[in-house]
Amino acid sequence: MVENKTTYETVCLTKLAMPGDQFQKLIDQCTQIIEKDGKGKILLQDDWGKAKISYPIEKEERAQWTYLRFETDSKVLPEFRRQFKINEFVLRQITFKADPEGNDYNTLRAQMPKELDERDKKKEWKDDRKFRRGGRPDRGPRHGGGYEARSSAPTGDRAPEGAAGTTAPAAPAADSSAKPSSEGPSS
Repeated sequence: MVENKTTYETVCLTKLAMPGDQFQKLIDQCTQIIEKDGKGKILLQDDWGKAKISYPIEKEERAQWTYLRFETDSKVLPEFRRQFKINEFVLRQITFKADPEGNDYNTLRAQMPKELDERDKKKEWKDDRKFRRGGRPDRGPRHGGGYEARSSAPTGDRAPEGAAGTTAPAAPAADSSAKPSSEGPSS
């Protein structure tokens, strides 16, 4: 019987707080699944280091990046993925079918360190946040407004709308010193 083995790649993001011995235990469990159950082998394990991730996952903004390349039977993949899923220190993992010659990895490996380093650099646009108001400083807390001011008793000669026995404010009195113009339009 001929066994059909496929080459797979896995990228795994783990929490930085993960102890080294637990990480090694996770890799050993995955290796055992691949080699014994799937009768395959680990072709490459590469540590890409610690880097910022695109968005926080479980309140973690940085992660340890690890790459695995292995050859195994596809029947063991669910158990392989389950080992990552049940580990509390694994943030994300992705496993996909790879090119048997390794061309995918060579391209990916050339790009990843540069991309991971760029993620750690501070973006220039973030430094300009204090000037969102056109160079003016923030006005600070607002005083005298808000719900409390609107819900208190009315001030001045206006009563709240809908209050019983209220009338609209009187119109301003006409100025008696102003004379109406008796002259028509000038030509």
